[in-house]
Formats: sequence, structure tokens, C-alpha cells
Amino acid sequence: MRGCVTAARLTSLPMAGYRRAVKYLIRFLLLMLGVALTTLGLVYWQSRGFSLEGMLLFDNGWRPHPIHILALGISLIPPSLWEIFVLEAAAKAARERTDGALTAQERLGDG
Repeated sequence: MRGCVTAARLTSLPMAGYRRAVKYLIRFLLLMLGVALTTLGLVYWQSRGFSLEGMLLFDNGWRPHPIHILALGISLIPPSLWEIFVLEAAAKAARERTDGALTAQERLGDG
């Protein structure tokens, strides 16, 4: 039974790394989307001469004004940054826990 690899051992470590990587990817994609929408809103608004005309949707034939795009982009940036910081803090805490566990084993003379 020593050479037998169980499904739990096979999937526990790599999947945690993949899940963390996917979480980071999604958060960074949301951050990139926020920056892209902010840039698009500013460029589009500049092309319209920074006019506030047609800012109300019902006044503009239900077309979004560049300020709407700009506001959407700006509103995406803080939550995505916060989620990245939360992931970093959790990873740091996990590293500290494992480092602490290794030093405790070293004190016992096991490592």
C-alpha cells in the first residue's frame, strides 16, 4: 500500500494551486476590464468634447453617455483591488502557518 496513490493525495495539492491561480486570473481580468472601461470612457468623452449633453438615458435615445462607461470602469477598480489584497493576505497567512509548522518540527529534531 505504500506505492498506492489515493485520489485525495493526487488532487489536494495541485488543485489548490490551480484554484488560487484561477482566482488571481479572474481578479486581474476584472481589474484590467475596469481600467479599460475607464480609458474608453475618457477617450470617448474627449471625442465628444467633454459635453454633458445627452447624459440622461431617456434623453439620448437610450444610448450610454461616456460618463456611464467611465463610472462603470471606475466602480470596478476598487473591489477587484480589494479582492487581490484579500487573496495576498490569505496566501501570506498560509505561508506563515506552514513556516511556523516547519520550525516547530525542526525544534523537535525531525527536520
